[in-house]
Amino acid sequence: MARLAFFTESLPSSDRSRPGAPSSSEVTDFSYDLMTNLADQQHDVRVFSTYRESDTLPPSHPRLQIMRPFKRWGWLEIPRLVPILLDFQPEILHFIQPRREAFSGLTNAMTAVPSLAPLIGKPKVVVSLYDTRRDELNKNRGLLAAADSIIVANRQQADEVEKWIESSPKVSAHPPTVSIVALPTVDTGDRLNEREVMPGLDQITSRSSKPILIPGDLDAFGRGDLDSLAILLNELFTAVPGLRVIFGGGWGRLSAHKRRSFMRLFEDHGHGAKILLTGPLSPAGEQSCLEVAKLVLLAGLPESSLSLARWIRLGLQASRPMVLSEEQCRLDPLKFRHMESAFIVTDDLRQWATTLSVALTNDSLRNEVRARLPDFARTEAVDQPGNAMSRIYAQVLRSNRTSR
Repeated sequence: MARLAFFTESLPSSDRSRPGAPSSSEVTDFSYDLMTNLADQQHDVRVFSTYRESDTLPPSHPRLQIMRPFKRWGWLEIPRLVPILLDFQPEILHFIQPRREAFSGLTNAMTAVPSLAPLIGKPKVVVSLYDTRRDELNKNRGLLAAADSIIVANRQQADEVEKWIESSPKVSAHPPTVSIVALPTVDTGDRLNEREVMPGLDQITSRSSKPILIPGDLDAFGRGDLDSLAILLNELFTAVPGLRVIFGGGWGRLSAHKRRSFMRLFEDHGHGAKILLTGPLSPAGEQSCLEVAKLVLLAGLPESSLSLARWIRLGLQASRPMVLSEEQCRLDPLKFRHMESAFIVTDDLRQWATTLSVALTNDSLRNEVRARLPDFARTEAVDQPGNAMSRIYAQVLRSNRTSR
C-alpha cells in the first residue's frame, strides 16, 4: 500500500448534512470521501489543509491524519513542510485543485511543493482537476507540468485537458496521463429516514401534478439564458396541464434585479404559483425532490461540471428519467440512448419543448424509460472511485517518467 500526501484547500464540516456550511462544498466532500476510501484500503494518508479557527474537523480515521500547518499558504511557508514530509516520506503527492475564488497563495504554494521532491525521495505527483476552463489550466500550468497523472471527472473534461496539454510546450514535452475517476454512487439508505420537509413542496405537488426537477444554481443554467428558459416553461405550463417546476438550488450570483425579472416572467402569465425555488439543498432535500419529480431536466447544466456528473448518478440511483443534451451524453462511461435510457435534446429550445411535452404527457413512454434505468445503471456501472484511484496510483508508481 502507498503513502499518500493530499493537499487541499479545505475540509468538509463535521456537520456535512447542513447545506451551505462554510467549509462544505461538492468538491471538498467528494475529495474527502475519496481520501477516507483510500485509507479504508490500507493506504497511509496524510491530508495537508488550511487551519481556520472556526472550522470543525470531519470524522477521524485510524489510517488518515489531518495536518493543518498554517493559516495562510504562501511561498515563505513552504520550508515548514520539509520536516513533516521528510518524516512521512510520501510516495505520491496528490493535489486537489483550489476553488476559482480561493486565495492566490494556495495556488502558488501548491505549484512550489513539487520542487521539494528531490529532498523527500522524489514522490510522484497527481493532480485532481474539477474546473478545466483554459484560464484555470493556465493558472495551474506549473503544477500540471510537474504532474505524472491528472484526474478529471468525465470525458468532456479529459478532452479539454488533453487539448490544452497539446498546446502547452512546457507540459506536452513530458505529458502526464489523463484519467477519469467518476463520482461515487451515493448511499441514500439512511437519508430516506431523515427526509426533510421541504417548505412548499407539498403545495405544488399532488397526485395529478407533473413536477419537473431542475437542479443546480440558476446562474449556471443554460449559460445564463434564463429568459429563454422562462419562455419555454411558460409554453409548457399552457400545453401540459398539471405541470409544476422545482428549481432545486439557489440563485447563485444573480443580482436581485435579475431575480425579480425572472420571476416576473412567470407571474405575468399567471404561473408564479406553479414554481418552487428550494434554495441550497441538503442530501435529504435532494432525495425529497427526486421522489416527487416525473422528470429531471439536466440539459442546462454545463457539460464539464462536477454537478452534472453527480446529478446523473443521483437520477440513475433514484430511477428518475432525465433530460440531457447531446453534448452531455458524451460523458464517459455512460452511453444514453434517446427514449430508451434518457430523453436527449439538441440546442434548439423548440425541440426541448416538444421532447418535454412528450415525456410528460406520454406516461407509458416515460415509465418505460424509468423501468430500464436500474438495468442500465448496472450495465453501465462505473468502478468505485477508491478502486480506480488505487489502480492509477499503482500505474503511476510503476512508471519511469523522465524527470521534468
